[in-house]
Amino acid sequence: MTSVTGFCNQSQTESLDFGAHTWPESVGNTILTMPCGNRPLMNVTRMCQTNGVGWGNPDYSQCETSTCENDTIVTNRGTFQWPITPVESLADLPCPHGPNGARAIRQCRRNGVWDTHDISNCTDPRITAAFASIADTNVTVENVVEVAQNLSEVVMLASQPGDQNEINLRNVSSLLIQTANLFSSPDIIIMLSTEEVSMTTESTIEILNSIQEWPPQVIAAQSNNIVQSFERIVGALISQENFTNLTIIETGIAFQGLRVS
Repeated sequence: MTSVTGFCNQSQTESLDFGAHTWPESVGNTILTMPCGNRPLMNVTRMCQTNGVGWGNPDYSQCETSTCENDTIVTNRGTFQWPITPVESLADLPCPHGPNGARAIRQCRRNGVWDTHDISNCTDPRITAAFASIADTNVTVENVVEVAQNLSEVVMLASQPGDQNEINLRNVSSLLIQTANLFSSPDIIIMLSTEEVSMTTESTIEILNSIQEWPPQVIAAQSNNIVQSFERIVGALISQENFTNLTIIETGIAFQGLRVS
């Protein structure tokens, strides 16, 4: 920055809290104003001084605030109406679609600007609906492969903690129990080809591998049902003719299956 008596060259300032500003050339003894980065209706001021002193320091006093204002955010996990909140504090709201007790959080920063919200603990109703819809399916010889594949895809959609909840897991467990019951019937298993049993088992392995990433407290209630169903499904594959190879490794929820070959 070069200054002469009674004149200030263009200058830039930057504040982490109040934004970056480019100050234009100005004559001495002039006060310039620019909108605050955090509060556009308020101004930061800066004076071009005389006698060759040049620019003074920016005055951010109007930019300072003690609260973050009301803010409504619409997301795929619900509508969140964030209230007026003191700066440097954390606001929390109940998740609109559950699960019970889960809350969204959002930080009010020092400059009165809301930080990005964290709604990962909240349920996406579309994913919940997908679990509920597939859980209504009656597993039969005709659709067992398709149901297992579709269930695997739905489980993989549940990548956020809010969707990895007990209700969704109960729906998973229910379908695996149906599949295991089907595979445990000698009269029915002979109606399925080795390929169909193999494909169903692979999808079941994918489901278990995904569920292993879910919170332990969620898994606990259904772990026995899921593991027993998996063992019965694998047992059906082993009993099939032309069975080649399946490796089961004990870990996590109980078992991790490696690809059927």
